Amino acid sequence: MVQAATDPPQPAMTMAASLTPVAGPASPEQVDKAIPLSAGDSPSVPAVSAAAAVPAAPPVPVEPADRLRRVAAALAITAVILGFASLRPTYQTLNGSSYNLAGLAFVAWPVILGAVVDLVAAACLLAPGTRRLIGPGILLGNVAVSAGGLALQISTLLTEQGVGGGFWIALFSGLCEVSAACVAGVAVARTPEIRLPHWPARTVLAWVIILIGAAAAVAILSYAQVLSQAGAGHFRTLLTWTAVMAILVPLIATAAVPARFATAVLGGWLGGNVVAFVYFALLCKFEKDRGYQLSSATVIAVGLALAALVVAVAIFARAAAQREA
Repeated sequence: MVQAATDPPQPAMTMAASLTPVAGPASPEQVDKAIPLSAGDSPSVPAVSAAAAVPAAPPVPVEPADRLRRVAAALAITAVILGFASLRPTYQTLNGSSYNLAGLAFVAWPVILGAVVDLVAAACLLAPGTRRLIGPGILLGNVAVSAGGLALQISTLLTEQGVGGGFWIALFSGLCEVSAACVAGVAVARTPEIRLPHWPARTVLAWVIILIGAAAAVAILSYAQVLSQAGAGHFRTLLTWTAVMAILVPLIATAAVPARFATAVLGGWLGGNVVAFVYFALLCKFEKDRGYQLSSATVIAVGLALAALVVAVAIFARAAAQREA
């Protein structure tokens, strides 16, 4: 008992000591001081949040070209709105008569179909998965054809008078559409993966598309000659533009990389050509109803060439997708 009183006091037990097993039987004092844990109790362990354990992902930077793509989409949508607005106002001719475009099928239907192509391009320019390659490609391919309408409007503005208020709305619509393509072109120039090689290696199918486009250009120029002989030579500007694009667009698009962008350009170009074909076919019917003797052979030739282009571009797109897969 005297020795127990002179022993130094025991140090306070730490958490580590309480969890470390001790060899040998426990003393009566340790048994008396032990406090059993209840079923709901657990040792105090510092909580570590999942947010602190996993580092936060850095914010994804916004490309400057993304802003340009959004601007191009907004301009394309504005062009669609103005295009529909231009159908109702009154147009005037040199002889004093007036009309509106909604009453002319060869104008109303191309406006509707062109609006569909523009809206598809705008949607692709805004969607994250298609805004880099597909959206700009569709818009550029389509406007390569539809810009001929703006050329016709400018030609009309310089050669005629008294075109009326509706003409200006249609003119601003064309300007918005071409402006959208210009902005999309700047975005394409700032997209590193889109390139135009100096010496492209084209496939046999690419050359087939080029040759069919050249055949379509010949048919379009023949149709322009037919309209000129019928007294509708003021449409020569639009037809000549469409023929030139039928040669240039396949040459440039089939050389561009990656193939997804090239396919999108060809798809937009085909959409613009479908709109142009509907315009030419309904215009031919309109002139025939007015008493002009027009042959439908050139219109049929353009339609056949366009159908062949649709098939060739579809095969080209499938082959390109398989190469990039």
